[in-house]
Amino acid sequence: EIYPGDWSSDVCSSDLDELAFIQNCLKTKPDSQRILAVINQAKAENKCAIAQRLYANQAQSGNADIALAYAKEYEENANSSCFKADKGTAIYWYETALEANPNLAEAKQRLAELKK
Repeated sequence: EIYPGDWSSDVCSSDLDELAFIQNCLKTKPDSQRILAVINQAKAENKCAIAQRLYANQAQSGNADIALAYAKEYEENANSSCFKADKGTAIYWYETALEANPNLAEAKQRLAELKK
């Protein structure tokens, strides 16, 4: 099974268009670990739009862990065919992570380094 946990293949079928796929999967109210697993699988399968939409949806919904992971995708040393290094975008998502959780030490540190 490609997708972890309770996500059955019919709910997260890749035959659905990307938006329907994301909506159906999020209806199951997955935790951050599951969302990151699906994002990683989407990246591995070069389904970049799914990875980007899941990241953005969850990060903008106040999920600090997802926003932090999303910011890391835009770092210079990130190695992904779905994301290109972009300092401004990384800063935006680190700031988003800190809005959701002001105590994220890693986000604070990376943000300070990027703003030097």
